[in-house]
Amino acid sequence: MTQHRILLGVLVFITGQFGSVSTQSQYVCKTFGGGTIKTFNETLFYVKSTCPVTLTHFSYGEVDCFISVQRDSTGFMKKVEIVVNKVATTIQDGMLTVQGNRVSLPYDQTYQSVYTFGIYTKLRSKVLPLSVIWYSFPEGVTSLWIQLDLPLVDEMTGMCGRLNSDENRAQLLYSNIIRNEKCITEDNRKVTDTNKTCQRFQSMAMECVDMDPFVDLCEQNVYNVHNLVKC
Repeated sequence: MTQHRILLGVLVFITGQFGSVSTQSQYVCKTFGGGTIKTFNETLFYVKSTCPVTLTHFSYGEVDCFISVQRDSTGFMKKVEIVVNKVATTIQDGMLTVQGNRVSLPYDQTYQSVYTFGIYTKLRSKVLPLSVIWYSFPEGVTSLWIQLDLPLVDEMTGMCGRLNSDENRAQLLYSNIIRNEKCITEDNRKVTDTNKTCQRFQSMAMECVDMDPFVDLCEQNVYNVHNLVKC
């Protein structure tokens, strides 16, 4: 039953709809599971890394935005960092902080609001047409998406991509993984889906999404990750 709820949550996250609330924006970048990323241009790929990964970094109207995530070896995002207009919001080990100070929800200040958004948590910037939404367990964040209601630009960096981006997966990894001696980025590999997780996902989602890329990603994602972030 728990796995069915998890799979349903992943399906809702992928399609961008839950209840009567739409999460459709001009551009959306998502990361979910143990390392799946869907770029602003809707390219899908999988990255298994315990290093900090830059999702997006850009400036707009003299406001700088930087968003990164770092997963542990089981696939949970143990640290999410959102820096907009020099205000740093961090989700780490189940704790939400702004400028290093722990905050409770709802939280509202001059530059942003953070509040419960259905089963998710949402940060809405007041200085950029930007929102960040995430779903978390005490162990860490399992899914996160960035909603951007402004044009992409060539100067953007990050795994989420940019305007006219032609980088392949290897180039994006090289440019946007912040490497150090304590973290590891592994080659992608598939394993036998002995628990039929991907098969159940396919049966639930076949009428909602193009299944071929998702099944392939699911088979990579079930390798050596926590049950709560599988698929």
